[in-house]
Amino acid sequence: MVTTQRAATLLAASLLLSGCVLLRAAVGGPDIDDLRVLGMSFVTDMPPGPHMYMQPGAVLPALRLELTTRRDLVDFASSTGYSVVLSASVCAADGYDRRQRVAVKGWLLATRDGSWVEQQPATTQSSDSGLFSYFAYFYLTTSAGFAARHGDAADQFVTHDLRRDHKDLCVILSGGDMLGGRHRSNTVRIPAAAIRAALAAAPAE
Repeated sequence: MVTTQRAATLLAASLLLSGCVLLRAAVGGPDIDDLRVLGMSFVTDMPPGPHMYMQPGAVLPALRLELTTRRDLVDFASSTGYSVVLSASVCAADGYDRRQRVAVKGWLLATRDGSWVEQQPATTQSSDSGLFSYFAYFYLTTSAGFAARHGDAADQFVTHDLRRDHKDLCVILSGGDMLGGRHRSNTVRIPAAAIRAALAAAPAE
């Protein structure tokens, strides 16, 4: 009798888990919906760590973008099993456009203490306002041929120079898991004027 009850319990739990997996794969989420830009600055260094999407011959300096959200992304990645990938593009009329991507130094976000989201051990701490800060590093230039070596086939990297091409950039966080679940944040628009102001503060060469 006990064995039968235990089997029934395990079956019910298995069906519930399967239903949750299918639901998450079908509808996605949970999503990050309060991503904001706190500031930008010109930098000549960055935290050590794994950096994907490194263009051949590309070196610092870079444009550092500080983003905030009330979500602890280290915990988000750990608890959901989702990857957390930052992508940026030249803005289209409806926001982020994967056909006009610009390159970021590493697809990961750095935390305030210099660790990287998804790379253990990673730590993060909220400010007094309850917001968590994360940092992304943009190449000053992107080459169009970049897409042939990195990313999904549908992604296209455009030739772009932050110092000369005065266009708004759009940023999202997205990712998923091996079960088919997906998440995507709200789109953050970075005005071209703000990019110019950040680069104008860079020291003269």
